[in-house]
Amino acid sequence: MIAARLSLTLGIFLLFSMAALPASSVVAPVPAPAPEPFPWKNGEQLDYEIRWGAILAAEARFTATQPLPGRWHFALDLQSRGIVESVAPIRDQIYSEVEASPWRSLEYSSDRSEGGKHRKRVMDIDYLRQSGTIRDVEDKTTTSFSVPYAAVDDIGSVLYEMRRIDWKPGMKRSLGVYDGPVVTRGEAVCLRREAIAVAGLPGEIPCLVVTLRPIYDDPVKNAKGYGTTLWIRDDLSRIPVRADLKSGFGTFTLHWVPPPVNGPV
Repeated sequence: MIAARLSLTLGIFLLFSMAALPASSVVAPVPAPAPEPFPWKNGEQLDYEIRWGAILAAEARFTATQPLPGRWHFALDLQSRGIVESVAPIRDQIYSEVEASPWRSLEYSSDRSEGGKHRKRVMDIDYLRQSGTIRDVEDKTTTSFSVPYAAVDDIGSVLYEMRRIDWKPGMKRSLGVYDGPVVTRGEAVCLRREAIAVAGLPGEIPCLVVTLRPIYDDPVKNAKGYGTTLWIRDDLSRIPVRADLKSGFGTFTLHWVPPPVNGPV
């Protein structure tokens, strides 16, 4: 049960971390991010602990590499810990290939092993034909879908798209991300600046607080207030140092684990 809750709730975080729709869908004007330089470096790794209350449920690692000029490869590795690992182990891997300019997802794949069940899918997008293809490796099926946008994000690229935005309090942005043939809609709002403590670092870290919430067709679901609150480091790195994920299963919290002093960032 805990494993299922963790998997679903992490999915909520990823879906609504952020992926900007075309400019016509933006809620309020937001300056377009400069194509380069990016806040992250080639080879950057970000490690997180995921807790459900006092329980350490999982650990996650985000990695950014640049295999070619103008291309980025993003990877997310998620592994359960503690009681979740002993009851229903989780091993999730997500990969994303992104074109840097214009910023858009080219290929996305997910390899999920949760509670003894395994599923791998690969998604490709053809922007010229405005279509995408999903290949289910386990079922050996192929599904085509429409992509009526000049650029889209996927679950693997949304965290980095978020970091490209130079957030200021009061900014709003419409969200949308593909994890298959459906775009999930949402909204991001930068609420305020706030300094918080981060384990392993001295003092408090200045952050920008950004809320992200899904927008459902069902007003009852909207009234429940599901979504994520992010604390994004207010410096050139724009590292998300904390995320509170609220869902029907309770609240999960992601805590950034800073690298050792003089270690890689």
